Amino acid sequence: MDINRVTLLGRLAGDVKVWKTPSGVKVARFTVALNRQYKNPETHSLVKKVSWVPVAVWGSRVGPCQEYLGKGSLVFIEGHIETSSWTDKEGKKHASMHVTANNVKFLSGKKEKEKEKEKKKEKQT
Repeated sequence: MDINRVTLLGRLAGDVKVWKTPSGVKVARFTVALNRQYKNPETHSLVKKVSWVPVAVWGSRVGPCQEYLGKGSLVFIEGHIETSSWTDKEGKKHASMHVTANNVKFLSGKKEKEKEKEKKKEKQT
């Protein structure tokens, strides 16, 4: 039996991008930055690395992601890896891999700073 299960905890590298498929299903895409540190065994210095993981969200989960997530938001993702391949018009082959989220938990609010700015603007007017 194979297992295709992914758990991620990281911050959004940019804002959520949303569109609809030709059949009308909503899709959200964003990239999660995953930071890790380790000690270089030769130099004993601390090495910091970032992995950039593309994530797709489908259907009813899209709206809340669009509303509550933004660049820098802390997010917990449970999902699975999907791959795709295609050939472009010039005959060049391409391949990609992303995580399709089955569960998304918002660990920080959407653009909390932006919401605070909006409230301040409302009070000033």
